[in-house]
Amino acid sequence: MRLLPVFVAGLLTTALMMLAMIFLRGSLNIMGFYLWYIVPAGAICIGLLASSGYWLAIKLTRVQVKDSLIFCVLLLQLVAYFGSCWLNYRLLSPFLRQHVGFWEYFDAVTRSFTFGGHDDRGTLLGAWGYGIRVLEALGFAGGALSLSAFQLLPICEHCKRQQSGKSVCFLPAESDTEIAQTQQRLNQLQEALDNNHARAVTEIIDAVRQGTTTASTVKLALTWCPSCKYGHVKAQTLTPGEEPLIEEILLPDLVSQLPLKRWSR
Repeated sequence: MRLLPVFVAGLLTTALMMLAMIFLRGSLNIMGFYLWYIVPAGAICIGLLASSGYWLAIKLTRVQVKDSLIFCVLLLQLVAYFGSCWLNYRLLSPFLRQHVGFWEYFDAVTRSFTFGGHDDRGTLLGAWGYGIRVLEALGFAGGALSLSAFQLLPICEHCKRQQSGKSVCFLPAESDTEIAQTQQRLNQLQEALDNNHARAVTEIIDAVRQGTTTASTVKLALTWCPSCKYGHVKAQTLTPGEEPLIEEILLPDLVSQLPLKRWSR
């Protein structure tokens, strides 16, 4: 059920784009726009707009984007592409449809492709038009592949949704004095976390954020899930392979008391 709004929104924007293309087919053939006669730029742009509903719904619901979801969207986009071809056929006059079937129409249009687009002056591609057809279909359906960007976001271990909240700051730890001060800050933060003291955690992180410099060598990252309110804090040196100095799971009652909106700016 989590994915239902995603599919509804995606199919809606896809249907709207298909209707817009049919409405403009007599005056503007965006799908027939190619860069260097081979890159289906028009189909890619229309595909991205058609898949914008999936993007928006995933952004709002923060559902986890798995490979299976991307594959389903890819198939739906391909079906939508061939569905638009069928609708174009249905818009032909009844007389033509009585004498020409859909696949005959599809074959004739495909073989009429030229390097200039549909029915322009130039050498007809004939059977090579199917190569252009494949590029056009893949360009349109390729909008589904853009959803893979959501797979880069961390996933909440508790509710399995995107853990979109994040705040990062740095602590200096180069000189002996800075190392001592940073260690003191981390000890204070660890104690505040152990006691579940939201006010102390807020004051310490505010102080760390104000003192962040470009020469810092300790990274303090705070992430949280807007859905279930669980969070995670991790302090670690920038040296590869080092163990975290602090790594704690934050409970919802603590996370809800932290100024997360201010920290995420």
